[in-house]
Amino acid sequence: MGSEDIKGWNEQVRRLADSLPRSAETKFGFSCQCGCGTVVPLTSRNFDANGAWADGHKPAVSDLAMGSGAVGETEPPPARLERGEELS
Repeated sequence: MGSEDIKGWNEQVRRLADSLPRSAETKFGFSCQCGCGTVVPLTSRNFDANGAWADGHKPAVSDLAMGSGAVGETEPPPARLERGEELS
């Protein structure tokens, strides 16, 4: 499932939550935003505050700023070369 699919799914779940009475106290099955497919049970209030991340799956802010840990990203960041090393 790609990041746009996950975003779309979670938006549909959020709209459903808005349409139901007492949704602030009810947990709904949001999809983990890392793309792993884990269902994350959250209230709509918790989803709005923190997004949908399974335990240990939310990237650090510094990782997002550097481009690693983004939703749907599957490759690690490139290795750094030391002075005098060549690309192989």
